[in-house]
Amino acid sequence: MCSCCRSDFVVPVDWEEADATHWWIRLRCGECGHVREVTVADVVAQRFDHALEASMVTLRSAVASSDRKGMEHDLDTLIAALRGDLIDASDFEPCD
Repeated sequence: MCSCCRSDFVVPVDWEEADATHWWIRLRCGECGHVREVTVADVVAQRFDHALEASMVTLRSAVASSDRKGMEHDLDTLIAALRGDLIDASDFEPCD
């Protein structure tokens, strides 16, 4: 969670091992742009990594759904144009 705006859009932008049991992480808020650096224990870094991965799964699913809907719309538009004789094969000839 962002320490500035309280948004949960905080993501790691850089990280490295601080020592054998800790990680140094630079965090950036996607909402307000606030950047902060933290050093956390391995267990905290692992929890953050799992939460981040779960969010990425959700995001990938949303993007795939949006892409699919966009392609369906484009296909419907192409089919309507073909049925209406608005385009034909010559509209798809390669440019020289």
